[in-house]
Amino acid sequence: METKTKKRIKNQYNLLNDARVKSKRGFYLLNEEGNKEEIKKDEIINVPVWQAEFLIRENLAEPIYEKINNETLMRILSLEQLNTFSLYELPKDFYLNCLHTLEQLKKSKDKAANDFLNRLENLITLRLQKILKMAAKNLEKRKEREKMTAEEELLYDWVRKLVNDWVKSLIV
Repeated sequence: METKTKKRIKNQYNLLNDARVKSKRGFYLLNEEGNKEEIKKDEIINVPVWQAEFLIRENLAEPIYEKINNETLMRILSLEQLNTFSLYELPKDFYLNCLHTLEQLKKSKDKAANDFLNRLENLITLRLQKILKMAAKNLEKRKEREKMTAEEELLYDWVRKLVNDWVKSLIV
């Protein structure tokens, strides 16, 4: 059962982030101006996650994921470890792609799934430490924020607000 917090975070993620899908056949979507936009068969489009989930569920589109292999993840982890103060820039949909890769490795009963999961957990921990330090220091560095994934930006905003409110409660 999902908690209220998990649902809220998932809803924020679905509203704020895009997913890439490939259309299976032609259909129409409403664009931001409210006009019908024709989507042709095999067209690759960026849509909000909630819309991508609907298109996939209705068999109108299929998801497009970038496969992230163990070597790529190991390289990213190494680069993240090299710089102790700054984040390594990741694509906004990095964790979504990692989740897809991990699911594929588990389905194929690949032994590399454990290595992949361990590296991913190490990367998450390392990035989390950096993000928490920035939030605790109330730093708003645009360059660092641009290097965050969508999930990390949500976490950073939430923790930063929490820390600010806590500090204010101590000194008022």
